[in-house]
Amino acid sequence: MLFLIFKIIGIIILSVLTAVVLFLCYLLFSPLTYKAAGEITDRKSLVISAHDMLRFVSFTFRYTDGEKESSLVLLWGLIKKGKANKADSHEEAEEVKPIAVSEEDAAGGEPSGQGAQIIKPQDDDDLKPDDAAVEEEEAPDEDSVSDEEREFMDAVTKEAYASASEVKVSLSDRIDRSVEKVQDGAKKASAAWDELNDTRNQEAIAYICRQAVILIKKILPRIEMADVDYALSEPDLTGELTGALALCPCCYGRKVHLSPDFAAAEAFVRGEVRLRGDIRLFRVVWFALKLILHKDCRRLYKKIRRG
Repeated sequence: MLFLIFKIIGIIILSVLTAVVLFLCYLLFSPLTYKAAGEITDRKSLVISAHDMLRFVSFTFRYTDGEKESSLVLLWGLIKKGKANKADSHEEAEEVKPIAVSEEDAAGGEPSGQGAQIIKPQDDDDLKPDDAAVEEEEAPDEDSVSDEEREFMDAVTKEAYASASEVKVSLSDRIDRSVEKVQDGAKKASAAWDELNDTRNQEAIAYICRQAVILIKKILPRIEMADVDYALSEPDLTGELTGALALCPCCYGRKVHLSPDFAAAEAFVRGEVRLRGDIRLFRVVWFALKLILHKDCRRLYKKIRRG
């Protein structure tokens, strides 16, 4: 009986470990495929989708003439989440209420309604100030200022001088801090330049760049189909763009057709493009392991961490 219990427990543990190993292998080696298809003709549309090999997770994004729609499907449709954002094609017109105008107002008469008043312009004589009022508003003499007012003016002057001195001190402190920051930055830049001149650090940086280029090449999408007509505002600019595209290896293929229009008076782009790519997690893990196992990369990482 005891042997049977241990046997059942062992089978359960072994099955759980097997499931975990299979799940990790699926995560590492299963490709995450992504696709993109764009079309510019009478309408503008874009479709981006991504899914794993067994389609446990599937994501789709669609854009068509201002209408956006996204959906997320988990476990073959057991869990679905979607969001749509439709553009308003017809804007609601604002209601403009008519203003009632009476017959008297239309005829140029007096305005109708309660509380209506007519404001007449004043004469030039009414706008002139009186001489007596001007004499009353003359500035007071210095003898008329009291001692309390003088003390108040002296206190205000002292406070103004004190605040000005504080502002001066704060500005000088800020200038000193900025100078210190610039000096620290120059020291760090000189130290970084010295580190870059080290041959081992240069080898580490070159190794990281080479491995990153290899990883990016594996992740970048491939052109499945492209049929594009294009033109710029001038024929010479169209020719320069065509020459630049001719230098790109991705523009050469059986299903890639690029047609320049040198006679067009306006710039345009019309056509359809389809891209496809895949991402595998084990490539990213292998890239990280290569950097960790490289001696110069470890040495450079330790120096960067120390500051």
